[in-house]
Amino acid sequence: MTEFPDRPAGPDIVLLSQLCSRAIVKGESLDDLLARMDLGLDTFFPAPPQGALRDDPDLRRRMLRVLVRGIWSQTPHPDADFALPRLLEPGRNEPCHCGSGRKYKQCCQPLARQLPIIDANFLPCLLEALPRKHWKALAGSRVDPERVMDTVHQWQDEDDQEAVVALLEPWFAKGRAIRARDEFLFDSLLDAYSELGNPRKKTRLIEHGIENGDRTIQSAALQRKSSMLADRGKFQDAWAAFEKAQRIEPDAPNLAHLEVVILIHQGREDEARQRAEFWARRLARRRIPELSDLVGWLKEVARRGSAAIAETMAEQVGAGQLVSLVQNAPAPAVLYSLDPVDGNAGPLMPKPRLARAMNAWQGAIEATDYFPGAGRLPGDPAEKLARMVTLLEDDPELWQSFEVLADMAYAVRGLDILGTDESVIIPLLDRAEVLIDAVLRESGAEACCLEWGFWENRPALDLLAWRIGMDLDKPAMPDHLRRLERLLALNPNDNQGMRMPLSRRYLETGRFDDAVELAERYPDDFPEMQYNHALALYALERFEQADHVMAAVVKDYPKILDALLKSRIRRPAINPSAVTLGGDDEAWLYRESYRPIWQRLDALGWARRFRS
Repeated sequence: MTEFPDRPAGPDIVLLSQLCSRAIVKGESLDDLLARMDLGLDTFFPAPPQGALRDDPDLRRRMLRVLVRGIWSQTPHPDADFALPRLLEPGRNEPCHCGSGRKYKQCCQPLARQLPIIDANFLPCLLEALPRKHWKALAGSRVDPERVMDTVHQWQDEDDQEAVVALLEPWFAKGRAIRARDEFLFDSLLDAYSELGNPRKKTRLIEHGIENGDRTIQSAALQRKSSMLADRGKFQDAWAAFEKAQRIEPDAPNLAHLEVVILIHQGREDEARQRAEFWARRLARRRIPELSDLVGWLKEVARRGSAAIAETMAEQVGAGQLVSLVQNAPAPAVLYSLDPVDGNAGPLMPKPRLARAMNAWQGAIEATDYFPGAGRLPGDPAEKLARMVTLLEDDPELWQSFEVLADMAYAVRGLDILGTDESVIIPLLDRAEVLIDAVLRESGAEACCLEWGFWENRPALDLLAWRIGMDLDKPAMPDHLRRLERLLALNPNDNQGMRMPLSRRYLETGRFDDAVELAERYPDDFPEMQYNHALALYALERFEQADHVMAAVVKDYPKILDALLKSRIRRPAINPSAVTLGGDDEAWLYRESYRPIWQRLDALGWARRFRS
């Protein structure tokens, strides 16, 4: 049997899932997709610098096929009413489906066992590839509700409330009955309306839930209505809605929280404390672990009244304690090793003592696999932070871990509390940057790439990209440019999409030679880079080259030029997570970012020559 490294370098699963989703939406067959990937093996599964995979392209081909089949089988198919497809597997002694001619048991079956993709949710990738006008087909389809809920969770974490609304509104269209199984989706759509400042839609959905929901939904909708009325000071109406909800579902635990909060808002603190004590005893007798937090909160209200409510968030977060911890963290120290080869630094490997501490940390905070841009912390961020504070106090060496810094930063972001960016998140990101430089320097890898292909490197690179993102909407500063250039040097394949912001900064600061060099480093790039290339050449008075580049990009992507030249333009529908290549949304976004630069360089008159 073939032996595999414990953690083989491999293709980007996110990229593969995007490719699968696009193929599914286009109606391409799995066999055709696999054949296309066979032809582009080195693109989809680059050979690592060392290990068994480097000299065995057939092994890489088979591994890629197994991964793609796994992703395909876990992606809902629109032409199957969004159910998962059933892929037939050969018998152990039958020819392998990869076409090698070997028996399945001697070929891809061992790989399928070692590289399983089980119960992964690729619905977000499918929806990214599927035009939004077709999302309504999911409502009432055979799609797994758990995948829908997980997708909504992801978008909530990314604060993409517009996507949540686009997905969920069809589930609650006029005339549709609403069942208890849809309560999470119902609540999520209400929350999205709140976040987007759309009270009318929120009110209509609540009334729809009262009229067309089952008992669970009616109670939930009435509780929402009661809370909204109390917030407006309409306490008589709020209590009427509360009593209706209580008649429908007298044992709903959320009634306890709602009743106590309304009483506090009315200034009836003594009654609130009495009711909190009553509810705490009643719910505690049910011995349901999921109610322990609510019971604890009710006990605090019974003991301290309105002060407990006012301090709940601060107590849960431990914000003051966390700020103090960050300010008094130990000095950065190098507890990672690198093994640079041929300009590549290799993976960031924690030294034994840090590795042991990180293993304990992961178990204590129940961390999942790390995902750049999202972290790895499902669950309540306040609860996670409380555990982190204790762990950091017990073992200060954890401050030297990129994963630990990322876990803390993502947990704080999840709290969404004003002021924590400056007091906590930025200091954590700045510390990560100092640690990156220190590790590279001590390992003699200062001029090396820190390859994105190694999972061990992604938390460090992710934190540096996050720090850059904090300044993207601010005026160009030397530190911001330095960080952009540094990250692109560490990750020259630019898996994090930093070349576009760097190109913009070069144009803003008059570094046109650098903008040209950057564009030529990434030839045939996205339209944004190509238009910037033409503009930089024009600014340098290299007119012949500028004309050539401009003519080519306008031919391929004319809408951007049209948008640039108009004095006014209507904003199209924008999906931040899926901009249409060559579309109206891409043209509008480019115009918003770059038209002032084109105007300042007096380049719009030149650009008009290329209008067809």
